[in-house]
Amino acid sequence: MAQVTTLPVKESIDHIASSINWMTEDYPPYNYIESGEIKGISVILIKKIYSNLDIQPELLNLSLYPWARAYKTLQQDKNSCLFSMTHTQERAEQFNFIGPIIDTRISLISLSDRNLATHPKALTKMRIGVVKNDIGHQLLLKKGMSEKRFVFLSTGYEMVKMLAMGRVDIIAYGENIAKFQFGKAGILPSQYKVISVLKNSQLGFACNKQVPKPFIEALQKSLMKVKIEELQQFNQTQ
Repeated sequence: MAQVTTLPVKESIDHIASSINWMTEDYPPYNYIESGEIKGISVILIKKIYSNLDIQPELLNLSLYPWARAYKTLQQDKNSCLFSMTHTQERAEQFNFIGPIIDTRISLISLSDRNLATHPKALTKMRIGVVKNDIGHQLLLKKGMSEKRFVFLSTGYEMVKMLAMGRVDIIAYGENIAKFQFGKAGILPSQYKVISVLKNSQLGFACNKQVPKPFIEALQKSLMKVKIEELQQFNQTQ
């Protein structure tokens, strides 16, 4: 019988890391591209997680794609991971989550001068801006919303611009990210409002179910260690 060679844990983690295709989207301030470089809070965090595991920086294979493309790739590619993703029970059954990164709230947002009802019957008559397979889209589908009501856009920035121009009645998106995108588009906080909260949750890193469990566990432990160290540093400055 041929002898099975088992790699040491550190070499095994490095080997897995080298095969992982990390993906992200334009979701500032957590992840975005600036001057050709992928930046953001979550990008810094995954680099710290790798560093804490002594994984060489060049083994972090990171690309930025539109969310719909990245989400589909995550479903199909056994060596893929994606961030930042809002945690739901349905997604937790599809993917392996590492987190949490930070709390998030997904809401319906309109212009301030619109007096819109948010009961289910009223929503069926509205044009709702979403990013395909983003959490806002998925939550509204779960509530029974017809695909006919959605206006699919590639990014949060496109959504807030379409809202400002009156091309959609409301958008379904993470509040923090929407706030950032409104500012980027030159739209003042007084010009928009949250009209309904869809879900309170947390952001995290998500990996295809085929990504080896020891790698997922190592990432989770490293994330917790990084967060504890950051909390301790914060407390020392107070």
